Amino acid sequence: MQVGVLGALQVRRGDEALEVAGGRLGTLLACLALSAGRPVPRDTLIDAIWDVATPSDAGHSLQALVSRLRRALGPGDWIGSSAAGYTLALSAEAVDALLFEELAARGGEALRAGDAPAALAMLTEADALWRGPALGDLVAAAPFARDAAARLEDRRRAAAVDRIDAALATGAAPASLLRQLDDLAAADPLNERVAARRLRALAAAGRSADALRAYEALRRQLDDELGAVPSAELAGSTARRGRRIGRGCRQRPPPSRRHVASSPTACPRTSPSRAARTCASA
Repeated sequence: MQVGVLGALQVRRGDEALEVAGGRLGTLLACLALSAGRPVPRDTLIDAIWDVATPSDAGHSLQALVSRLRRALGPGDWIGSSAAGYTLALSAEAVDALLFEELAARGGEALRAGDAPAALAMLTEADALWRGPALGDLVAAAPFARDAAARLEDRRRAAAVDRIDAALATGAAPASLLRQLDDLAAADPLNERVAARRLRALAAAGRSADALRAYEALRRQLDDELGAVPSAELAGSTARRGRRIGRGCRQRPPPSRRHVASSPTACPRTSPSRAARTCASA
C-alpha cells in the first residue's frame, strides 16, 4: 500500500485506488502516514482530528474512526494499536512526503559534498513526487493539515533552491532557470536565497535594470517588514554586476519568520488544553 499527501490525499494498494471519504477519516490517515511506522499518541490524534471541538467521549470516537479506516484500507494489519498509540504499518518509502524528505536531504548532502550531478538527480526525483498543494482539501478541514502542509511547502521551496544550485553547478544557464525562480520568489518574497539567485538570473538574461529594481524593492520590504538589511550574498548578487548598491549591508543569517519543525511528521499543537502534546517523532 502507498499513501500520497503531496497533493490530494491518495491511497493505492497495487493498481487499486482506495477511497478514504470524509475530512476526519482523511485527517486521521494523514496524521498516521506522516509518522508511518511509529506510534502516534491517541491524544495527539484527537487534537489533530477535532481541534477544540473535542467530543466528550473522544476516546470512543477515535476508536470508531480507526475502525472505519481499517475497513477502508481493506485486508491486512495496516493499523496497529498499543499503549503508545496507533501505528500505520508502512515504511517511509510508501508515503510520498517521507520519501520526498529523504531524497531532498540526500540531495542537499550530495550538493554540499560537491557531487552536483547526483544531487540534481535526487532533487529532481523528489520534486516529481508532488502532484499539487500538500494535503489538498484536508487543509480546509483541520488546523493540523494546514500546519503540516505549510511545513511541507517550505521544504519543497528549500529543496527547489538546492535543485537550482545543482543545475547551475552542472552547467545550466542561469537565465534558463528564471521562470522557476520567479515562481519561488512569488511564493516566498522575503527568501533571500531565492532572491539572490533570481537577481543573478535576471542579469544573466540581460535584464540588469530589472535586477536592480527587484533588489531595491526587496531591500525596502526587508526594512519595512523585518527591520533588516539585505544579506551580503543578496547585495553581492547585484554589486558584482557593476553597481555597488549594498552599502551598509552586514553579514548575518537570513531572517527567520516562522518556526519550522525538524520533521514534517510533527503534528502542531492545536488545542490549548493539550499544549504539550505532539505527534510521535521518535
